[in-house]
Amino acid sequence: METVTSLIKLLAEGGWRLGVLLLLGSGAVILAHQLGLPEPGVLASYLGWASLGFIAGASITAVSAVAGIVSAVQRAITKALATKRYAGEKRKELEANLSSLSPEEVLLLVDIVESGVIRFKVSRLSPAYALLEKGILYRVDYSATEPMCEVPKLLRDERDQFITGAPKLRELYEQSRQR
Repeated sequence: METVTSLIKLLAEGGWRLGVLLLLGSGAVILAHQLGLPEPGVLASYLGWASLGFIAGASITAVSAVAGIVSAVQRAITKALATKRYAGEKRKELEANLSSLSPEEVLLLVDIVESGVIRFKVSRLSPAYALLEKGILYRVDYSATEPMCEVPKLLRDERDQFITGAPKLRELYEQSRQR
């Protein structure tokens, strides 16, 4: 039973090659008979088999094409779901990292996001280096002294929403410093 299943799967996935060969070979025999080649009536005894081969080739090619389309759609759906799941995990990770920031780091991040810069170098002595260590900024290269960093795509995509809350964040920070 397993052999039959694997044979059916093989024909469904890669059977178009066999189907096209049957179509071409059988079609050539039928066409040659219609045109009277090589001599009239020589291929008449093969017409039955050629017709069966042509029908089988067309069927195998059609089934293989449909199986390929279904397989491609299934892969696309699986990839889309995996991408969505991965984006959700990245969002949760970024939210957790954002919640660990001090008020000064939050204001620094707001300034970086407001500037619209996507990639920039961060010195080890820079206050932005803490954002890199906490996983808020992503390291693009691994330079020892000034690594190239990138603002996460999630923050870039929600830049406007993030900036809208910036004045309130600054106000809260100033209030906390006055206390």
